[in-house]
Amino acid sequence: MLQETQVFSVGRSLVTLASFLLLLQSPMDKLDVSYHADLPGIIPYEFLVAGDISADGRRILLRSGKNRGAWMWTRNPQEETVEDALMGPSSCNLQLHDEEQGEAIAVHVAGEGFYTTSEGEEAPIYYYQFL
Repeated sequence: MLQETQVFSVGRSLVTLASFLLLLQSPMDKLDVSYHADLPGIIPYEFLVAGDISADGRRILLRSGKNRGAWMWTRNPQEETVEDALMGPSSCNLQLHDEEQGEAIAVHVAGEGFYTTSEGEEAPIYYYQFL
């Protein structure tokens, strides 16, 4: 189950471009504090630049930069952790519009779809509805 105090971050190796998942541990309500980070595992996609989790925790979206792809994992938050879901295969590849950089992805607040956009002035914001 996703806890309000969990913060996930995806990083990448500058040498291998492999992506890894970091889980920052609470307390997350204090400033100027050092936080401990766990490394639950390696995500099998390169050059990840953005991600989001739906409010109900059922969908996890990650995206690579420069239109290299985007993926969604679905999970039952009562039975599977975010870490476990991301260590397994994605449930689908997301087909996106061609964007110059492709730097952002966000789930709609009601969980009905997601948005993407790129860097730059007047970059369009695209909306995709979940089927």
